[in-house]
Amino acid sequence: MRPDARRALSGLVLLTAAGLLAGCDTTNQLAPSLPRVVGLQVDGAQLQILTGTPCDGVDEIALIFSGDGDTDSLRTQLAADAAHTVDRLRVGTGVVVDGFTTTEALPAGFDWRDYSEMDVILDGPAGAVGESTSDLEPVKADGVKHSGDGTAYVRREGWLTLPEIIDGNTKSFLTACTPDPADKQ
Repeated sequence: MRPDARRALSGLVLLTAAGLLAGCDTTNQLAPSLPRVVGLQVDGAQLQILTGTPCDGVDEIALIFSGDGDTDSLRTQLAADAAHTVDRLRVGTGVVVDGFTTTEALPAGFDWRDYSEMDVILDGPAGAVGESTSDLEPVKADGVKHSGDGTAYVRREGWLTLPEIIDGNTKSFLTACTPDPADKQ
């Protein structure tokens, strides 16, 4: 094949591929219709995690703290003998949730302020109950200023009161355990 013909064929292949990709739906079909959130508050050196609406039927909780690339990710896990309703988690040198026992501890010297992001995963006997990813940077920067004022930081929304979190649920975001109203299953 001549070089001109090869180039023309290569160009045709690239245009065809680009056309096919442009027509593809690239949205994640499993992603929720709205972002999943939790509220974050600072109480002294502790991070309080508010689920917004209660998470029913939870018997396992995992938190994953991620850094900016220089810091290794850390995971902690908690379990309960029976399913509980969870609406608040407390993070200090470890994680405390009423009715739960730590099964995978954080290392000695852990400080949540050393991380930039946190994932919360709540599971029950039948599977996933809820989840959320949170940016910790705004909480590290302004959490002390908001300590005791009744607000919690909600990713992409700012500092909201609990009634504002409940009101925004299913409109601007989904709290961690709220079923997605767009899910028709």
